[in-house]
Amino acid sequence: MTARVMVNRLWQHHFGRGIVGTPSDFGVNGDRPSHKELLDYLALQFVKEGWSLKKMHRLMLLSNTYQQSTRLDPTALKLDPQNRLLWRMNRIRLEGEALRDSILTVSGRLNPEMGGPGIYPHVSDEVLSTGSTHKWGNSPEDQQRRRTIYVFQRRSLILPIVEAFDGADLVNTCPRRTTTTIAPQALALFNGEFSRDEARYFAERVIREAGSDPASRSTALTKSH
Repeated sequence: MTARVMVNRLWQHHFGRGIVGTPSDFGVNGDRPSHKELLDYLALQFVKEGWSLKKMHRLMLLSNTYQQSTRLDPTALKLDPQNRLLWRMNRIRLEGEALRDSILTVSGRLNPEMGGPGIYPHVSDEVLSTGSTHKWGNSPEDQQRRRTIYVFQRRSLILPIVEAFDGADLVNTCPRRTTTTIAPQALALFNGEFSRDEARYFAERVIREAGSDPASRSTALTKSH
């Protein structure tokens, strides 16, 4: 059971939905697995390979199922509109954490340092005032640019860019994140303090690397993406 639950969570991460649609409930009240034999096979392989997460990720990502196109097939769509049978790849949006890391990467300012204690990125006073406590650390500037996995999280205060893009519920259990498309997401990217600052650094990076020639700058922009 432990192996089944774990590989189902990994599958959910890569495909947007687990083989069992209720990742925290494998009991009689949970969803039936869409591919029972596949779930059993993955669980057995997980144990056989010494419970290696890396090998399980590799097995899933190299599968024909993961490498399918997202193109719609009208016949399949009519028979299986929710894609339970995996006849195409689901469209999956970047999580808020990965989105922040990607922005920092493009601007050239991501600090790849690994390990160590949690960090406190800059948060505006307006955001701090919305929490139940105003306590928030002040990490050195270079530490603030580390990957989002190292960001300290309070139940009453989630990093704005992560919260806008459906960050995990820090109050209740969160077996599966919601996926929304709402106006604050566009506003966070267009007008958010973090996005504006990193856009400026990105522009400076393009000028620094490509010089003053517009064509060279355009090429540099394409390579950065």
